[in-house]
Amino acid sequence: MALSKALSGFRPSRIRGNGPNSTGQGEYTIASGLAQNIFYGDLVTMNAGNIEVVTTIVDDKIFGVFAGCSYTEDAEPKWKRYWPTGTSASDIVAYVYDDSRATFTVQADASVTAGDVYATTFTVTLGTGSTFTGNSGQGLKAAGRGDDGQMTVLAAFKEAGNALGDAFPRVEVLLKQHVDNYVTVGVSAG
Repeated sequence: MALSKALSGFRPSRIRGNGPNSTGQGEYTIASGLAQNIFYGDLVTMNAGNIEVVTTIVDDKIFGVFAGCSYTEDAEPKWKRYWPTGTSASDIVAYVYDDSRATFTVQADASVTAGDVYATTFTVTLGTGSTFTGNSGQGLKAAGRGDDGQMTVLAAFKEAGNALGDAFPRVEVLLKQHVDNYVTVGVSAG
């Protein structure tokens, strides 16, 4: 797995400090007619009360990871693994893994070493997803090592043939730039 690059987004792993747990999702909205695809496993942000895919690798605060959507279109209910660009619909629900303590597995686009674990942060590779599978094309951007990245590597994902130092390892990450990790005042006191 780690020897070939096949970025497919972020997959829920566990809640930090607990055992495996990937069932917690929140329900949010997507603007009808949004002119962008959002794929299963994409990092998403909140803009004007609606979920959108992260488009900048440093400035966007992460709201969570997209897990699919449902909506009514032409009086027919739809459940999709991804949000199709430009869809006009009613009753839109975006399902998002939104816990700031959740960890995710993701493939790196180049080598990540044991020296990177808990020592640095990384940005996201903004890849294009697949409208056939509905899966994301995002990954961990190894060249995005630094102090202002969106995620921290916790460990190599435990699977046969995968290890830190490999060309394209799958790793477990914690989203450091999650919106819940920032203290802000949301309403004017005046």
